[in-house]
Amino acid sequence: ESEFVRVFLLGNKLISSNSKVNRFLIPELKRFDFFVRFQSEIDEPNVETILDIAREIPPIQYAMKLDLNNIKSKENLLF
Repeated sequence: ESEFVRVFLLGNKLISSNSKVNRFLIPELKRFDFFVRFQSEIDEPNVETILDIAREIPPIQYAMKLDLNNIKSKENLLF
């Protein structure tokens, strides 16, 4: 987090000991474990640079930019 930019790491899978049913933040993207959300009060962050850096981190298997217009459950991301 900086003065103008906040970064959120969002887990996709709801972990619940009481439920045997898996629940997801974005159900149509079950194969993704995490999402990163950027909130900027100035310019949009350089997504391609961020993706290039993320792809070089060994535990990260796949990184891409999501188009929220193509996400059916995008209302789950409103917070």
